[in-house]
Amino acid sequence: MISLKINHIRKKLLRTAIIAEFDAVNLYEEEAALTTNKQIKRILFDVAKAEKEHVSEFQTFLLGFDMEQSEALEEGKKRSRRTQFIIFVSFVYICLRLS
Repeated sequence: MISLKINHIRKKLLRTAIIAEFDAVNLYEEEAALTTNKQIKRILFDVAKAEKEHVSEFQTFLLGFDMEQSEALEEGKKRSRRTQFIIFVSFVYICLRLS
């Protein structure tokens, strides 16, 4: 029972960390889009990239603690690939019809 509670706390902590990192990514990218200073823009995009790496690190840990999340991620990847294929085929069909 205690190990289930600890696992739940770990998952919640990791999800909260992922949300915080995505918020940071959004903040830095929005600020970069607003500035005209090239140096500041570059720095902000570099920091946003580092935050994205943090998201990946936390997500990797989360997937180790949450098999349901891991399975959902794999299913989402499959659906995404199918959707991308359907969009590509539709695009090719439209292009051929227009030519």
